[in-house]
Amino acid sequence: MVRDAGDWGGIGPGVWPTPAAVVQLEGVFWVNVPMAATAILLASPGGRADPVGLAYSAIGLTALVWSIIEGPTKGWPSGPILAAALALAVFGRWERRYVHPRLPWHFFASCRFSIATRSLGGAYFGLIGALFVYPVPAVRAGRRALAD
Repeated sequence: MVRDAGDWGGIGPGVWPTPAAVVQLEGVFWVNVPMAATAILLASPGGRADPVGLAYSAIGLTALVWSIIEGPTKGWPSGPILAAALALAVFGRWERRYVHPRLPWHFFASCRFSIATRSLGGAYFGLIGALFVYPVPAVRAGRRALAD
């Protein structure tokens, strides 16, 4: 029988202290590793995972995010930015030659798909940037209020 969400919401606080007492807080996130591995295998075309493509994309995207965050302080022409560009270029080259690619490149032959992908990527990039910058005035106001 399905009950109110409020009834089920009480389960989390009752169960949470047990793992938190055994494992440090950061260790709780390791539960995502087997879930991600299962998702990768289930989402793979024909059940075949592409470990090389996954490694190239993970390295490239991690370096890209790091370079966006640290680029203003470390300098834009730094090693991680070049590593991101190189890893993503190698990922693209690998996926074009792989039999079962994770990212089928023939989709990008469609002008509609390419424009939609670029516009959504730009919109999400702007949204995340706005969500990052939006609370800054509130934090500054809070600091001034605390300083007074």
